[in-house]
Amino acid sequence: MIKLHLERAKNSEAMSKDQYRHESNAFWHLAGQISYLQDTAGMKGHELTRYAKHVLKRLQEINTEIKGGE
Repeated sequence: MIKLHLERAKNSEAMSKDQYRHESNAFWHLAGQISYLQDTAGMKGHELTRYAKHVLKRLQEINTEIKGGE
């Protein structure tokens, strides 16, 4: 979704309401992903380690999406 919103913002007229809306949607989608990924309540030991690896992988995917949308 981030990639889609960034692509739409890029194709919108500069400084238009559409551009601002798509950039805002990309931001809020990213904020939601970060909020979801930061939740480690109740995790300990190996479970926390596995989840940390999952978080790093997802952050790499998000970074790839963002760079692809530029």
